[in-house]
Amino acid sequence: MMKRLFTSLFMLVIAMSSAFSQRQVTGNITDEESGESLIGVNVLVKGTSIGTITDFDGNFELTIPDARNVLMVSYTGYATKEVDIPASGIVAITMSEGVTLETAVVTALGISRDEKALSYSVQQVKSEDIVATQTRSPLEALKGKIAGVQIITASGAPGASTNVKLRGVSSFTGNNEPLFVVDGVPVNNVSNNGGGTLTGAVDGGNAISDLNPEDIESINVLKGASAAALYGSRAANGVILITTKKGQGAQNLAKAKVEFGQSFTFERVLLLPEFQNQFGQGQNGDNQSFLNDQESWGDAFDGSTRPYGSIIGDPSNEFFNKQRYKIYQPLDDNIREFFDIGLTSTTNLSVSGGNAKSSLRIGGSYTDQEGIVANTSLKRGTVSLSGTHDFNDRFKGAVSFNYIKQQNDLVVNGQGGEAPLSQVLQTSRDISLREQRDLSNIYNSVDWYYTPFIQNPYYNLFEDGYTKDLDRFYGNVNLSYDVLKLDKQSLVLGATLGADVITDDRRRFKERRIASGLSPNGNADEVGFIRDESYTNNQFDVNFTANYTHQINNDLGANLLVGGNFNERSSKAFQASVLGTTLPNFS
Repeated sequence: MMKRLFTSLFMLVIAMSSAFSQRQVTGNITDEESGESLIGVNVLVKGTSIGTITDFDGNFELTIPDARNVLMVSYTGYATKEVDIPASGIVAITMSEGVTLETAVVTALGISRDEKALSYSVQQVKSEDIVATQTRSPLEALKGKIAGVQIITASGAPGASTNVKLRGVSSFTGNNEPLFVVDGVPVNNVSNNGGGTLTGAVDGGNAISDLNPEDIESINVLKGASAAALYGSRAANGVILITTKKGQGAQNLAKAKVEFGQSFTFERVLLLPEFQNQFGQGQNGDNQSFLNDQESWGDAFDGSTRPYGSIIGDPSNEFFNKQRYKIYQPLDDNIREFFDIGLTSTTNLSVSGGNAKSSLRIGGSYTDQEGIVANTSLKRGTVSLSGTHDFNDRFKGAVSFNYIKQQNDLVVNGQGGEAPLSQVLQTSRDISLREQRDLSNIYNSVDWYYTPFIQNPYYNLFEDGYTKDLDRFYGNVNLSYDVLKLDKQSLVLGATLGADVITDDRRRFKERRIASGLSPNGNADEVGFIRDESYTNNQFDVNFTANYTHQINNDLGANLLVGGNFNERSSKAFQASVLGTTLPNFS
């Protein structure tokens, strides 16, 4: 009996020793075509959870049981490979590019389809590509990522419009922009720009730029006519489909995912028009007779010390009858010094979680942008809430709500006395714009400014103004029910209710400025005004669909989609003005 027990224990020890004996495996993995080392390749011992990844040189090292002789090697974009482990334990592996994985894209009405099953062009940009550049607008993030799409930012001003053309220019006077759809529901992209076309124009921005890029999961661009057919004539210029983030499913709600991001971007003027630097302030080749002129038609620069600007003619002023002098030479950067270094700060915070049946995401962001032109800014806060819930295996629902609060200090563009850039471009080549910024300096005032023809541009920026105060709510509720719920057949009835409501209140004001009779500006009297503007743009959209699918066999399937849509859009504009204000600094 003892002999038998001893023999059994001896055999068990031998078996355990065999089971726990291990060996070292080392190897190198390269691209089959280029021979370059592949970094981060997954190497797994087949039938176990033992694995590693390759280092920067494509090398890896594993300790594996003697009984295991096969490695599973996988890498994104490459075909997965099984490799037998030789007795030496040293392997050299080459990998070839594999078949691209099937990609599901969102099409019209928010329906997801395999990209290969579509008969029209769809291009997709994912979330990581949208936020990588840290732009304030999701449209700017599409630059260089979508073939054949023209994206133009109107200016570098805070909140300026970003225009998109997918299929070229189809109208000289009409709208050439695509239709924007968020989570299957069309949304507004109004501009409501104020002022004239050339004189006193203001770019108030377009509505789609209000969206927070961090809330976007993907953007799909539909350029073909058949792709836009379900949205009617509004989609004649194509469709941009935006899908927002809905939280993370199949997780424990107690283990919520928290994401925080902080970014800073700086901006400066890159290119300016070329200016001549041979002649200075004056006319007809005469500098000394035109010391209050804005044009650069004086005599050639010679580096001599000369008088410039007005002599203070007010006996009550401490600078009475005093003349300023400077060296008569060009200032190469007098236009560039007008522009500041712009700074944009963006803060994002989101919390998401979910389980097998539900998902939830709550996000918020704040953007603070100071423009490259003094006293121009954008401040925007967004709050988003989205989620999904499966009531049972047939009935599902999803919601998405977003609120945006935005305030702008905008700049007037074009020509005319309200546009600071118009004043800047007419400034003589030997006059410093940086000196004009101090409005408390008597020499920079309306009375004694160096020219009677243009204004000190900083009066436009610090004493005049155009402000914007926007509130926006957009969101949708989606419900779907599978009537059949069979293995190979389904009939899903769906309903989506969406809304987009924008309230945009603005105030434009100009100070009344009167020149003294003692000044060379000839009793100039600039009439002041105050104008209040209010714009309301509403859109309500309801979709009803019935989507029948039948998978006949592995290679053949059928799909039928029918539905209806109700869309209501309304807009209202109101303006009230007070002209000829008499109180200075009244806004």
